[in-house]
Amino acid sequence: MMIVLLVASTALAACGANFYSTKAEVSVLGKNDDDGLRYARESTRLDPRHAPGWYWMGIALARKGQDDEALNALQRCLALNPSVAQRAASYNWLGGIYYRKGRLDQAVSYYRQAVQQQPVARDEGYGTAVSEEAHKRYQKDLDTSLPQLLQQEAEQRQQEERRRADERARSMAGVDEAQRLEEKGQLRQALERYRQVLNGTLSNADDDKRVRERIIGVVRRLTPPPAVPEDARRYLVYGLTAVKDARSASDYQNAVREYQRALLVAP
Repeated sequence: MMIVLLVASTALAACGANFYSTKAEVSVLGKNDDDGLRYARESTRLDPRHAPGWYWMGIALARKGQDDEALNALQRCLALNPSVAQRAASYNWLGGIYYRKGRLDQAVSYYRQAVQQQPVARDEGYGTAVSEEAHKRYQKDLDTSLPQLLQQEAEQRQQEERRRADERARSMAGVDEAQRLEEKGQLRQALERYRQVLNGTLSNADDDKRVRERIIGVVRRLTPPPAVPEDARRYLVYGLTAVKDARSASDYQNAVREYQRALLVAP
């Protein structure tokens, strides 16, 4: 008996959800979004798995400017495997909402998905019309958004180039300071400054080589020469051992890493 009641209750809820989603459709198509939203909410209350209820709710909310709620409703609709027509239209509306938000990459993505429904939607006049409209909007928005996206990418590249130029300028200022100390005979201070530059943000290979050559030149002039740090000796031994035991290319790469560590901590 309980099973019969449960089945009957579920069937009634589904009928009620369909009834109210149909009323929501009539209201939204008649430009009465307030009533459409009210009926759509009742439809999804009766049956949360009724895709048309979420679909018409999403459209009503989007036309009322309640974009975040509309996004949620349309995505709920898509998750419930709606008809081809409503799936294409949902993608189209999502594209429009993200376009209004300035999220151009997501807008283009949803418009593309709407257009992709077109071959399947040809059997449904409404779905075909929606897909064709989505295609027009996609092309129009792409024409508008592509220059903006390219401009954004160019600005990001310029910012990265300026950042690298600033870092190099700071590094070269450190090198100049170390050279002045070297010229004054303050070799240990110069050596420390060179090492600070080397351990900093030096990214240019030629600059790196130049600084290492200056360090070698300073070390040769020091009396007595600086002691080799124990860490440098240890990494050197690790590298020698890795070369001796190497059996593959990756083993030699491990040896190179150990030598590089030794160079970083050596005076």
